[in-house]
Amino acid sequence: MSAVVEKVTAEKAKFDPIMLEVIRSLLIAIMDECEINLSRTAFSPIIYEVKDYCIGLLDKDCRTIAQSRGSVPTFMSDLGDSVRDGIEIYGETGFEPGDVLLMNFSDVCGQHLNNVVVYLPVFLHEKLIGFMASRAHWSDVGGKSPGSWATDTTEIFQEGLHVPPVKFMNNFKIVPEVEAILRCNSRTPDLILGDLHGQVGTNRIGEKRVQALLDKYGEDLFLAVLQELFERTERRVRRNVSLAR
Repeated sequence: MSAVVEKVTAEKAKFDPIMLEVIRSLLIAIMDECEINLSRTAFSPIIYEVKDYCIGLLDKDCRTIAQSRGSVPTFMSDLGDSVRDGIEIYGETGFEPGDVLLMNFSDVCGQHLNNVVVYLPVFLHEKLIGFMASRAHWSDVGGKSPGSWATDTTEIFQEGLHVPPVKFMNNFKIVPEVEAILRCNSRTPDLILGDLHGQVGTNRIGEKRVQALLDKYGEDLFLAVLQELFERTERRVRRNVSLAR
């Protein structure tokens, strides 16, 4: 057993149910704060009124740690796959503080192209802890019909712009070429770029709050609580599936 695993196991034995609930509730509260921020800063009514989005915190293995209570469940289902695809392209060491990535590639997401994932790595003292991610419905990403909605397409290229995992920001600076591509492929460029910046700001808030939580309680306790929550969730799901048979 590695030293890291030994530390986590030892720390796990120390925390009590109250501490577990404190950290669990804090994580949900952070996601809810992020949701409020996205609703207030998004440019498109489909985001700030319809709430067509999700916000989640993932660990470095792309497992969901927490989500906002207003998140669309189907948006959360493959959020980890979207981030994992970026890891496969850039590698586990290919992320730095200040990076922001976006993607809507349907071969990975399995959703229509309007649903764009924006995410960033969360570091603690230069160590990758996980990812803050959000997915929101953009008003128009090109294609043959306004709003990128069509029922008579014969191939997916008619539906709009395809974006594989790509860095929109690097070292806290926007990559102008990526912004130009987005602007030139939408009928509503100001709306989608406004929504994009809303998602970036939302993820930044989550990043700062999670880092503050880690500074307060420590990485070992945090990881131990996560492991306990993962195990409890698995037991509950298995029990419910068994009862449904």
